[in-house]
This record gives sequence, C-alpha cells and structure tokens, in this order.
Amino acid sequence: MERTGETTPRRTRLLAAVVLVATFLAGGLAGAGLRHAIHGCRGGHEMADGRPLPPPLRGLDLTGDQERQVREVVDRYHPRMEAAMRQTWPVMKPVFDEMAVEIKALLTPEQQAQFEAKRQEMEQRRFGEGRQP
Repeated sequence: MERTGETTPRRTRLLAAVVLVATFLAGGLAGAGLRHAIHGCRGGHEMADGRPLPPPLRGLDLTGDQERQVREVVDRYHPRMEAAMRQTWPVMKPVFDEMAVEIKALLTPEQQAQFEAKRQEMEQRRFGEGRQP
C-alpha cells in the first residue's frame, strides 16, 4: 500500500516525462521567438497586412487562388491567435528578456544596438503602438 507523500518509481518517471516535454515546448517557443526577433519576417511570404504566411505554407508555390483562400482562413483565426498571444506573453516575455541579456553579452556594442532595435521592432509589429501585450 502506498503512503501519501511517498514517490513511486512510476510517479517519478511520469513526472520526469512531463518536465522533459515542458522543457522541450518552452525551448521551442523561445527558439522560435528568438529567430523571429533576430531575423524578422523575410522572404516575400507576408500577408497583405504584413503578417507572414504560416511557416508550413512558405515555399509551397501556392496558386493565386490557394493563397487567397489560405489568407482568408488565417484572417479568420487571427483574432483568436492574438488573444492567445496576449494571454501567454506575460509569461513568455521575462524568459525572452532574460535570454536576450545573455545573448547581448556575446555581441559587440554595434550588434547589441542592432539586436535591441530588432527586438523593439518585433514587439511593435506584434502589439502595435499603444497596444498592450
């Protein structure tokens, strides 16, 4: 019989698996955000309003009709995606900021200024002037 407070090998493995998955998810989100902060949106994959096409659709050589339909679908979902980002951003931003401090320490002063300008540009694009995350 298991006593409360006692960990079993099965419970320990399950907890380790959960922590591992959470770590990979956090790393993926942080990496995607950093890539976007450093590189921005390039490659002519932007939507009419400047938003990029979702990454899995880039480079698929969509027909004009397919691109129009995809953009309509993305536009329909955009408000929900923005709402989700606004909910998660307060948790993600401190992680991005902490990571940026470490990265900036590896850069030259000129690179640091460029990096910071790109980070601010990303936030401006994401949230717009006067809009709060």
